[in-house]
Amino acid sequence: MDRIILELEGVVEHCSEPARRVEIVRRLTEYRAGGARIVLCSSVGAGLVPPDAARTIDSLLETATDYGVPCDELFLGDPGASDALLVIDDKAITFAELVEYDAAGIARILQAEAAVA
Repeated sequence: MDRIILELEGVVEHCSEPARRVEIVRRLTEYRAGGARIVLCSSVGAGLVPPDAARTIDSLLETATDYGVPCDELFLGDPGASDALLVIDDKAITFAELVEYDAAGIARILQAEAAVA
């Protein structure tokens, strides 16, 4: 089954445009209805141990619920993307961009994406 991995804080929580946030949730819901599993991940909780990890999980689930983000799995840290259909992150580039652009070009891509969010 296809997984869509979403870094929750950067993509949804810090999205400055409510209409864009609604569209993100709508698209995720469509993919889920089509059989994809939605995996929410957070680098914030990477390496935490109980009870801190439990508080972080509770906070992430509350955020997902507040924004209506569908969730089938929750992962603290990097869930691994080898079998993912999509990986959605606010600080991401594609392999093609990595090959095509130098460090300055990649920085411009990330800055442009941050401006849109």
